[in-house]
Amino acid sequence: TFNAIKNVNLDSISKERIRDELIKILLSPNRLKGIRILDKAHLLNQILPELINLKGVEQDVKHHPEKDVFIHTMLALDSINNSIEPSLELILSILLHDIGKPQSRTFISENEIHFYEHEKIGAKLSEKILQRLKFPTKTIEKVKWLIENHMRIHSFSEMKKSKKVKL
Repeated sequence: TFNAIKNVNLDSISKERIRDELIKILLSPNRLKGIRILDKAHLLNQILPELINLKGVEQDVKHHPEKDVFIHTMLALDSINNSIEPSLELILSILLHDIGKPQSRTFISENEIHFYEHEKIGAKLSEKILQRLKFPTKTIEKVKWLIENHMRIHSFSEMKKSKKVKL
């Protein structure tokens, strides 16, 4: 059965149905296992090809010892604390937070890689992805905001109180 699934073409399945099934996977405490099964079944490349494009994209080892952006994304997805019942928007933003890295990768030197404005590129890409999967506009806007602002967390402790409140 699993081998047969690998040959399934999802083009005839409605985007709403695919979205609803993806939501069930993402809201499950076993979301990482679900994404891995979709990947092994060759369905992830039909649902979220942008996620597959993260495979093999190297990152600076200084900041990401796992190197690969796809592996980093899976580790981030796995790090979600299920005891707090994370929102769908939070999970989607974690899943898509580095989706702009392949387009923004810049090699500074042999050992230094930067991803200038990957968060802005990622926010735009996430909007297209979530629109394609027929997510509600409110969800799309929240996910876009989270992705576009996810790099600010690094400087949060240094921010003025007014900036923290605004953020």
